[in-house]
Parts: sequence; C-alpha cells; structure tokens
Amino acid sequence: DVDCKQCPEGFSSQKGAHRCSSCQLNSVYDRNQSKCVRCSRNQYALPGFTECKERAPCKTSDWAARYGECTHTANASSSRTKRYEWLEPKICEGGKQLPPEEASVP
Repeated sequence: DVDCKQCPEGFSSQKGAHRCSSCQLNSVYDRNQSKCVRCSRNQYALPGFTECKERAPCKTSDWAARYGECTHTANASSSRTKRYEWLEPKICEGGKQLPPEEASVP
C-alpha cells in the first residue's frame, strides 16, 4: 500500500514514515501540538488511547502473588516466601496497599 493516509485517532507518524505508531504508556497524541503529551499524575493512558483516563482506587485484583524458591529443612518440611506485586501496567492509585511479604509459606 503506497497511498498516504492519516493515522487513526491515538496514533501518529513521523514525516516520511510508512507506519503509524502509538504514544508510550501514560501519553496521548495531541494533534494541536503534533506530539505525544503525558497524562497528569492521577490519570493513565494505554498505548493507542485517545484520551487520558482517571486512575481508580487500587483493589485486591490489581496485584498478584509471587512465590520464592522452596527451601527444605532437616525435618523434611519446606517453605518459601510469598510477596505481592502490582499488575503491569499499574493503572490504579491510592485505595488498597500491597500486603506485606509472608515468610515460611508452605
């Protein structure tokens, strides 16, 4: 396809480019400024978004548990650590906090 076309909303291209691309995470394309602009701190945007969205309060569904390696003891029991990480990209703010790391999890 060699026809020149305008990029769809949320995408832009450099002069002479043959492909449209989206702005980075937490940025949207501003046609008036002809560039990607960052969202404010309390907002987010995923690549391809046409506008910034307000961050919702964090909930328990915004993180995942991660487990460390099992360690074995002399009495044949084993344990590991359990820690929590935000799901990426993190689009929430405030609300629930990550639980503390747990030691000696079976």
